[in-house]
Amino acid sequence: MPLTGNLKEFDLVSLIQILSGKFSSGKLIVNKPFKKGILYFKDGRVINGEVGKLKGMPAFLELFTWDDGNFEFVDETNVDVSVAISMSPEALVLEAARIMDEWHEKTKKLGSLTVVPFFPNPSLAIPSNVQVLLLRKDPENMTPEEKERFILSNIDGRRDFATIARISGLGTLLAIDVVLNNLESGRLALRDLVNLLYVVPEKVGNVSSNDPAVQKMLKIMDGKINMEKILLEIEEERGKIIPELVKLVKGGRVRLKEGLEYLPRLSQENLYPV
Repeated sequence: MPLTGNLKEFDLVSLIQILSGKFSSGKLIVNKPFKKGILYFKDGRVINGEVGKLKGMPAFLELFTWDDGNFEFVDETNVDVSVAISMSPEALVLEAARIMDEWHEKTKKLGSLTVVPFFPNPSLAIPSNVQVLLLRKDPENMTPEEKERFILSNIDGRRDFATIARISGLGTLLAIDVVLNNLESGRLALRDLVNLLYVVPEKVGNVSSNDPAVQKMLKIMDGKINMEKILLEIEEERGKIIPELVKLVKGGRVRLKEGLEYLPRLSQENLYPV
């Protein structure tokens, strides 16, 4: 019987335990509407991972920030990928369980993955020339200090956390550590914006758009998913999508099943002033 399902019902830790116990070889593929992740197994051991541009252990860690996604295990006798993860299945399962616990605690501290951090004191921001220099380096060859500076260099007071983590290309778990540490030290603060977890949109009839980003939003908008989840799925910036959502709501093409009381504040978000 093929191993398929959704991460909502069956988490990655359990899947790794099953595949390790069967000494399986092949790839575990996790699909979301606009994203895909893969874990490669050889004789029951996870040997590599792939999520977007992330490879190896960073990709493995990134998958544990996903709380849903359809998965399928594909048996393959000869797994043609290099070994980038060498931990034993037992150690990896313990590490995975720890990661999941820490991830939930960290997201609670941040409050929302679509918050917008900024430097209250602009003199503490990372200069653009530093970012240019770091862009020339392979992330694998960056020191921990350089990785932190690169993540911080992508904070411009307009981008939401999820976007910062994505374009930094160093993984969501590292990005959340950097942001939380700098929030605690006072170097960063958060914009006073609506928590998009409380905003649930629904299409009114057939709605279309010529904007590719809005098309993606409308594709998965079903009246059940909140706006934070939608932004994370379509991987678009808050500052570019929320004004489009407001236009659709005011035009009667989308209604807010939850969070209608936040519409005046959403209308005032001006992260990309003209």
